[in-house]
Amino acid sequence: MSDSDPVALFAHLFQRLNELHPNMAYIHLTEHSLKPVSSDPKTNPMCEIRKFWKGNCILNLNRLSRETAIELIAENMADMVSFGRDFIANPDLPLRLTNNLPLNPPDPTTFYTHDTKGYTDYPFYESSSHIST
Repeated sequence: MSDSDPVALFAHLFQRLNELHPNMAYIHLTEHSLKPVSSDPKTNPMCEIRKFWKGNCILNLNRLSRETAIELIAENMADMVSFGRDFIANPDLPLRLTNNLPLNPPDPTTFYTHDTKGYTDYPFYESSSHIST
């Protein structure tokens, strides 16, 4: 969903949720459009929204790099991050992130279709020279 003032909306929502359900396991905030809200993920309104939630927060932003994901967690803008589209394009994403390997670019034209193209044909990283064990 979207809102003209997401920070105010979710600040209120999360403050109430903190009161009503203080033991909720987590919230998961996802940027829903293909185009990022901001060129700098750390200025995304969802990073500001997180400060109103007392529990765990999983954050999924478009074009989230390994470095930015690490920064978001280090700066307490998220407790965890998730990589939706990058996981579709990189079947070995944990290996690539762990070893700081380049990512396959996702092809949004193949998302959510009835075809297997784009879901099963992205290549795994081939070179083993950069992989730590």
